[in-house]
Amino acid sequence: MKPLRRIVSRCPQGVPTLLVAALAGGCLDPVEPPPTGDLGSRSALTIFYDSLAGPSWTNSRNWLTGAPLDTWYGVTADPEGNVTRLDLNGNGLIGSIPPELANLMHLEYLDLSANQLRSIPPELGSLRKLRFLHLYGNQLDGDIPPQLGNLENLEYLDLGLAEITGPIPPELGNLRSLEYLLLDQNRALVGSIPPELGNLHNLEFLDLGTTALGGPIPPELGQLRNLQTLSLYWNGLSGPIPPELGNLQNLRTLLLYWSQVSGPIPPELGNLPNLQTLLLHWNRLSGPIPPELGNLGNLRTLWLRWNELSGPIPPELGNLGALKDFRVNHTSLRGRLPRELTGVPLDVFHWNHTQLCAPADEEFQEWLASIRDRKENPPCDS
Repeated sequence: MKPLRRIVSRCPQGVPTLLVAALAGGCLDPVEPPPTGDLGSRSALTIFYDSLAGPSWTNSRNWLTGAPLDTWYGVTADPEGNVTRLDLNGNGLIGSIPPELANLMHLEYLDLSANQLRSIPPELGSLRKLRFLHLYGNQLDGDIPPQLGNLENLEYLDLGLAEITGPIPPELGNLRSLEYLLLDQNRALVGSIPPELGNLHNLEFLDLGTTALGGPIPPELGQLRNLQTLSLYWNGLSGPIPPELGNLQNLRTLLLYWSQVSGPIPPELGNLPNLQTLLLHWNRLSGPIPPELGNLGNLRTLWLRWNELSGPIPPELGNLGALKDFRVNHTSLRGRLPRELTGVPLDVFHWNHTQLCAPADEEFQEWLASIRDRKENPPCDS
């Protein structure tokens, strides 16, 4: 007997039909598409309610009643009864999201954060109008379906702290409208960062912190010209910092700490005119501090501590007129602190556990005394 296979045929009336048959030929009744409008929405929401412990929800006002859908808690619908928004954040939902949720074909906003949901149905990838998908703070305990890469209008995807496992599917690189991608605090998210994420040219915020991601940082991330925040902290990333990150002209925050990144700090990071926060501590970075960092006129926080950096602090850092918090402690830096630093309005300066020393003259010592939080070494010998 031949194995079952899916074939597409036509009934005598000419209606396309999906058949499951042992042999070609034959005809089944047409598969009706899910109903739309008010009737279809009520049907899909009823299955959703029954699948996710609806009777125990924190608020289930008007659910499964004949009241207008707009009066059901968390539901927004258009005049035809098509659900456009479903917001049940922190409402006590328990269980697996039913695939029938994808029958809400007009859905634009879906927020099911802070519940006890398990798994993401791949059928959600058919919600072509969806713009916001929030599943933060669940127990999804599974891979990210590659079908989410079909959400061509998606602008915001938050799967943080959701017990996601497995790798980041490269199909997420197809989300050309995406502005926010948050996959942080998923400690079983493994594999490497797909270079396809460099195709997300509208992305403004990328957070992959506190994960088990490893391997190198793909240089393709330097193509994200609209990126304002890049968070790659607390993971197993290794290899050098790509100099291509210096192309991120709109970047304001770069968090790349508690990893295994090694090699020199790229001087190209000095090309980031809008950068305000640069945290590179607890890595394996080596070599000197590039003097090009002195070009970061908007930088307010610079942490380089707990690395293998060597050499002196470049006097060009005296140009950092906005810098308030500077930490280079627990490194192999050495030499005199440059006098140019006295023009920097620091509130915090940690340079202990290095081989750096401060000039002993009155002017430099008065500047040090003006810093409210300092951890220092003894002055240089006169």
